[in-house]
Amino acid sequence: MQPFPSAAPAARETPLATSVEAISEAPPTRPAIQPSRQGTKAITGHYPPAVRYQLKLLAAEKGRTMEDMLAEGLNMLFAAHGKPEIAPASRKPPER
Repeated sequence: MQPFPSAAPAARETPLATSVEAISEAPPTRPAIQPSRQGTKAITGHYPPAVRYQLKLLAAEKGRTMEDMLAEGLNMLFAAHGKPEIAPASRKPPER
């Protein structure tokens, strides 16, 4: 009769432990930035779904992008408060 095998040594290296160490030691990578987004910052807000739907519908009716419509609205707000209209509104809708 053989005795029970002894417990594995505590310092035993397993493939999983090695791969976890390699991942934690890897330098962080930055995601690639689309050229059209370089030098810009996202401005976000949370609104009811009907607001997004209406904006999307209006943009489609006018043949413009939602981003272009938002830029127009921002520029109107800036002008109403005596600020320069600096939101660019030059993006074109995708061709269909």
